[in-house]
This record gives sequence, C-alpha cells and structure tokens, in this order.
Amino acid sequence: MNALLSTLSHDLRTPLSTITGWLFLLESDKLDTVAKKRALDKIRVNIAEQVRLIDDVLLLSCGMTGHLHVDASLISPLDLLEGAMEKLRPTAVAGSVSLLPTTVRESGKVVADGELLRRVFEILLLHALKTTQEGGAIETAVGVRDGSVEITISDNGKGLSPAALPYLFDAFHKDENAPASAYPGAERNLMLARTLVERQDGQLQASSRGPGLGTTFTLRMVCADARMPAVNAADN
Repeated sequence: MNALLSTLSHDLRTPLSTITGWLFLLESDKLDTVAKKRALDKIRVNIAEQVRLIDDVLLLSCGMTGHLHVDASLISPLDLLEGAMEKLRPTAVAGSVSLLPTTVRESGKVVADGELLRRVFEILLLHALKTTQEGGAIETAVGVRDGSVEITISDNGKGLSPAALPYLFDAFHKDENAPASAYPGAERNLMLARTLVERQDGQLQASSRGPGLGTTFTLRMVCADARMPAVNAADN
C-alpha cells in the first residue's frame, strides 16, 4: 500500500508542478502572444492528465472494493482496439514506433462495458509505446479460441525477465529484487487494466521471452455466443 500511495503522490504532483510553473510565467507578464498560447496549451494538457489520473484512481478503487459499475452491452473488441490504436497513433508517430494493422483471424463479440474495455486497450497500447524504442513495432491480433475472444498486443521493446513478470501488475508490493518501473505509474496502470478485465469475467496475462525481446499482453473474454445460453437460463 505504501508503494502505491508513494507513486500516486508523485504522479499527482507532477502535472500540478507543471501547471504552477506555467501560471507563474503567465503572471510574470513576460511572455509574448505565442508563448502565452503555448503556456495555456500546456496547462490544458496537464489539467486533462490530472483528471484522467484521478478518474483512473477512482476506477481502481471501485474495482478493488467490488463497487465498479459495469454498463454491459454487446460489443466488438476489434472495433474498440482499432479505435484505441487510432487515438494513440500520433504518439506512435512521435516516437517513431509502427502500429501495424491488426491481424484478424476471427472476430467475435463479447458482453462487456465498452468504455472500460477501451480504457484497457489504451493502457496496454500506451505501455507498449513507452517501452518500445524508436524504430520498433507493435503488433495486434484478434481471434477466437475455446469459446473466448482473444486479443494480443505485442511489442519488440524492453521485454521482461521471468523474475520481473510477477511484479508487472502489482502496484502494492515491491521486492528488493524487483526491477525498476518501466515508467512512472506503469504498475498502477497495468493493475487497473487487469482489474477492469477481471471485473468483467475476463483474463489479462503478460509474457516475455526475456529482456530486450519484447512483451505480449493476452486478453481473453468469453464470446457472447457462449454466454447467451447461460444468461437466458438465468433469466428463466
């Protein structure tokens, strides 16, 4: 718990510090018109980041305490994945990382909360972008296996050792032998992603062949076709 609180304190303070700095410059009345516009843009971006962080913390808290509201409907994970990819494409271009077209072996639908699942995809894709070096690539695939829709997000970035994998989704506990965080808030973000998936009866796992050999996230959710008979039986 102390590790999580420490991380949250740092993450919440960072955008506030940036906002405070730009406000100080604006109040100094030493900025020209172009610089003032840049200052306001920076302030808006950091306010949005602060709001997103607070929303994520509330989601994580609700998910962990069993109070997460899930507005489930019939949705296509492929559509949500590709929407998240388009949203993050400018980030990929800025980092010279390729977001390759999704490989679709078979597309299925699931009963889930579209907004929560979209947030999961954004977290996983952003993690891949932040841990992949310039010139790298991110591959995505969607298929159906054993009655579940399976989505994979793979990068050829930093990768992980077998000893590091147990800590990837853990924002609470730290072992002295655990590796340094890939970036500020990484474990918290991934913990949120796993929590949002598991609260919708899904599974989220990670694998890596080792340091420097990339990481693959695999998300599985029961196909709507497989769930409907059980849902109908419960209704009757």
